[in-house]
Amino acid sequence: MDNFDIEQFRMGLDVELEHGLVDLATNVTNDDEIMTGKIALAHLNEFPDYYTRLAKMEKEAEEFHDKKRIIGRKMKNNFDELMELYDYEVPKNLIAQKPACPPDTAKLLVYSKDKGATYCDRFLNIAEYLPKNAVLVFNETKVLPARLVLTKETGGRVKILYVAKKDGCICVMADRKLAAGSKLRLNKKIFFTVKKSDGKYYILVPSFKISALFAVLERYGQMPIPPYIKNSPLTESELKKKYQAIFARRKGSVAAPTASLHFTKRLLAKIKKSALLLNS
Repeated sequence: MDNFDIEQFRMGLDVELEHGLVDLATNVTNDDEIMTGKIALAHLNEFPDYYTRLAKMEKEAEEFHDKKRIIGRKMKNNFDELMELYDYEVPKNLIAQKPACPPDTAKLLVYSKDKGATYCDRFLNIAEYLPKNAVLVFNETKVLPARLVLTKETGGRVKILYVAKKDGCICVMADRKLAAGSKLRLNKKIFFTVKKSDGKYYILVPSFKISALFAVLERYGQMPIPPYIKNSPLTESELKKKYQAIFARRKGSVAAPTASLHFTKRLLAKIKKSALLLNS
């Protein structure tokens, strides 16, 4: 080198020797001072201020990641604060254990932006609160009686909720831990073998053809009513009728869009007269 900066060279020795202190795998010179000096000189031949630049980049990187950590903490705190605004308790006596009769007489919570007021009406009048040229899109998925009560090999009971078919198996959620290889029996002929766990789900192998699954659910399954309905006075047969939208056609859902349960034939006729567009 024509211009030799001894301070840059000293910085270079410190930096190159530090590699071995941080990670033995990167100690390419095995702390050999001559080899380390050659590497430092090679970098300085390219850029006379190589190690000053390197120190500046490392400082900028640290500042960048410190800033990201601070922003991340702020975002988490803001998210937690936002979630707290939606956290509320509903008195148990205000949670209906069966649907209104007829369904469209259920209460409808209304917020008036003009008056800045909140009040209750009936779902039957929902068309009055929809804007002109509004389009209502209906989910025609029919709810399956997707919950099965099975018996473990130990004799204990387990409730599973069918979620999806998967490669000839079924993906379910269970109300307790299941051991891989164990059998869950519905009756003498029908059972499921636990193949494996997959996160919060379990993969089960049915003892029957997967094509017969919906038929098994229709015959033995229970309707997956919301967990906040603890003691419904309705029978299973009544639940299968009432926990279903009147426009439901295609089997496959394991939960009903709750608001859809309030629609009735007279309400749909009323909405059509109001010139609102209905799509499915």
